[in-house]
Parts: sequence; structure tokens; C-alpha cells
Amino acid sequence: MPKATGVSASFAVMGSGTAHTRILSGDIDFATTEIALPDEQLANSNLAQFPIAFGALACVVNIPGIAANRLRLNGALLAGIYGGTIAKWNDPKIVAANAGLALPDLDIRPLRLDLPDGSVFSTTAAFTQYLLATNPDWQAKFGDSIGKRRWAVGSMAGTADALAETVKVLPGSIGYMALGSALSGNFATVLLTNKAGEPVAADLASLNAAVEAVNWAQVPNMVASMIDLPGHGVWPLVLTTYVLMSRAPKNTAHSTSLRSFLDFATGGGANNITLSSAVPVPPAIRRKAAALLGTNPS
Repeated sequence: MPKATGVSASFAVMGSGTAHTRILSGDIDFATTEIALPDEQLANSNLAQFPIAFGALACVVNIPGIAANRLRLNGALLAGIYGGTIAKWNDPKIVAANAGLALPDLDIRPLRLDLPDGSVFSTTAAFTQYLLATNPDWQAKFGDSIGKRRWAVGSMAGTADALAETVKVLPGSIGYMALGSALSGNFATVLLTNKAGEPVAADLASLNAAVEAVNWAQVPNMVASMIDLPGHGVWPLVLTTYVLMSRAPKNTAHSTSLRSFLDFATGGGANNITLSSAVPVPPAIRRKAAALLGTNPS
């Protein structure tokens, strides 16, 4: 990045809640978060916010003999698994969705992340929103907030790494994680049936299809739900990463450098995002971000 812009940046890993607190107090120059702040809070705190990348949330399983992208699931089946009404991998409902696939008489071991901060919170929030969007009775059964009563069965993993390690060693387990983690760890990812009724794999193509399914020019605040969108080839579970920055920073020198860095991150340097199995923002967001940054989009 210094070679491209002459600007270097240092990053600290922290939860979204901590990042919100520190950017609101002016302790840091900018923050990235998967939890968007509402318009009113942005206005009251004189903050700018815009998307910088999109990532897929993949479901992964450890079922002996089942390779990546062979098992097909949908929102109703996931709700049955995490709601406790589907307990075996050879349950007739799963078998019916997977004609020709030999499924074992094996207990399903659901794993979840539900600590209230950072990426642990945001991934569970997205997964919860998917269950809510695809199951009309889910909210009535378990409520519409993230809490212990939402998960009728399964085990809680304290970190994303802990969940990943558990899936690796626990036959019958199912969990969810960022696409990049699923691919780098060689996990058996699951096909999900999207709103169009298509079984799709979590990959850059389906992730990009989800981003393109939104008419970003018509989204004034650049915050759009990316869960279970309609459209061909769309992956139904997408996380957005947002940038938060002050419109009136305390350190004007830092502000100039920051705007140069973020302009590069959304423009010329955006292709590097795909190395992390994410996709950059489309041109409509790029133009809006440039307007906030006071730069000229390339």
C-alpha cells in the first residue's frame, strides 16, 4: 500500500462494539465493521459510512464420505437442524433434498457462535437473519434477537477458530464460517438453495451475483440487506464490511492520508480483496464513497 499511495496504515483487531465506541470517541482514524450504524447515529456523531467489501458466509459439515458441494440444504432444513426437529443426517427431509447421495445414520452436531461482539456476533447475526428470512415460524419460536433461546440444540464455540477446529474433528458436525476460512481449511462446504430455487455453491461467482442483485444507485445510505436476495446464481448469505470515519477528524494530516488510503482500497487496490475470497464494491458504491472522501473515482 505505501508503494501505491505513499500511505501506510496500522490495524488493531477488535470487536465491532469496541470499534464503534472508539470511532465515536475519536480515538481512531477509521474503523471497519460488519454492523452498520443507523443514519441517525451517523448524523449525530458526524460520521461517514460506506461498504468496502462483501464476503460470503458458508455452511460446512463433517460427514464421512461427503465431499465439498455435494450436500444440498435450504433454510427450512437448517431451521430444522438448529431448531432440533432434524437430528440425523439420513432424516427423510434431508434425503429428499439429496437424491442419489448416500447419507449416513449419523447424529447431527450443530455448532454455533453467539458471543456478543466482533465477527463472532456478525456471522451469527447473518445466519440468524437467514433463518428468520426463510422460515416464517422461526421468530415466533425463538424471537428476533440473538440469544441463547434462539438455539434449541447444539454446542457453542467461543471463537471462529474453535468452531473450525471442532468441525474438523467431530463427525456429524455442521457450522458456519467465512468463505475464505472454509476454502483455506479445505472444509466440506454445503450447497444452499437460494430464493430462486437454485442450489448454489459459496464462491466468488455467487457472491458477486448477490452484490449485483442490489440496485446500489437506489440505496441512499449504502446499507442494504444481503440475506436471501432474489436472482439467478445468488448466494443467500452475505456479510458486508463497512468503513466508518469522522467527517470532521481531529487530526487533519491523518485525514488526508486516510482519504488517500481508502480511495485506493475502494478503487485501484480493490482487486486484492478477492485474495480473501471477498468481492470489492461495485461502481455505484465506488462513486458514492468517492463523494464522501472528496476524491475522484477512477
